[in-house]
Amino acid sequence: MFNSVVHADYCDNAIPEMKRLLKSNPVNDAQKSLHAGDKRFLASYGFTYLILGVSSEKSVEILKSENYRAIEGSGSNLCSWPASPPNLFNDINNYIKIYNKTILSTEH
Repeated sequence: MFNSVVHADYCDNAIPEMKRLLKSNPVNDAQKSLHAGDKRFLASYGFTYLILGVSSEKSVEILKSENYRAIEGSGSNLCSWPASPPNLFNDINNYIKIYNKTILSTEH
């Protein structure tokens, strides 16, 4: 369990990235990443990694291959305190699902 100082640092770093992502378009972001050669999926991350928007089998494959980038704090309520906007976790997880579906749609 986080102590309050670690918790504050963790959330202070995690929330701005999530807010930044929510201001952008997940399809466009995925396409930009692909164009740059980055084929990694996004992982929701709190206490564990979750690859949202793909099948269970594909999720296991992605986790084993470590072909993902974690969005810190997105998979837990660790940061659900006054600094986080309402619906932050639902919204960021929806972003991750759409992003991952876009990446998945380009695989052959």
